[in-house]
Amino acid sequence: MWATLTRLKKSQRETVILHYLSGYTQQEVAAMLDVPVGTVKYRLHEARARFKKVTLAQVKDIMKRQTLSENFTDKVLDILCSYPARGRMPNPNSRDALIQIGVQGKEGFLRAMSQPHWRTRRAAVHYLHAGWHSGSPPSALPPDDALEVARLGLVDTNRAVRMQAAIVLISGLGMPRERWAHELIPLVLPLLFDPSKKVRHYVAGFLNWRAAHVVPVETAVQAMAREEERANLPRMQRLLRAVLEAREPG
Repeated sequence: MWATLTRLKKSQRETVILHYLSGYTQQEVAAMLDVPVGTVKYRLHEARARFKKVTLAQVKDIMKRQTLSENFTDKVLDILCSYPARGRMPNPNSRDALIQIGVQGKEGFLRAMSQPHWRTRRAAVHYLHAGWHSGSPPSALPPDDALEVARLGLVDTNRAVRMQAAIVLISGLGMPRERWAHELIPLVLPLLFDPSKKVRHYVAGFLNWRAAHVVPVETAVQAMAREEERANLPRMQRLLRAVLEAREPG
């Protein structure tokens, strides 16, 4: 609206500002500008016509963008709710379609995380994976949007979804190394104490593989001390050993 105001003729702009923004009456504006009241009325009428056109164009544009957004949301949700190859992932066709939609599909991912079927929620988190290597396919969402979805996965009721969220965050979401170390890894560490022994097992393994150098020693010690599942103890021990070795000089 301000941009439209600046495009008005100087005389029209002055009239609009004095009357609508400063609150002067039409008679007062006429006296200030030394023009007939009829001229003031005409200028205001013309200005209103210009603003009406701009407003209608803006409304149409917003409605168009909302419609596109809703279409993308539905498309993303359809992809995440379908289970080609019996749900085995990654599915190249699904990944490519989600990557092509990009940030416009964020709402579809968020809606997927509220679906009752755990496979849908796991798929939503899985396709946030930016890969371990520079040549890996990109995430289906930009880093900050992907993080918002992954956070929901960390507290999901299903252990497979929680594990997938941990893997995605340990992969880094394409974020800078420093942010990965100080923001993403701390989100994963509580899963070392997850109620599921399988989650603890896999999270300890992935942290050992990718992030031992940024895991606090105290956390690794506590995880090993609290581990009650005998089969998990070797994993916890290897993680602690890796954490300690990563801190040795040289």
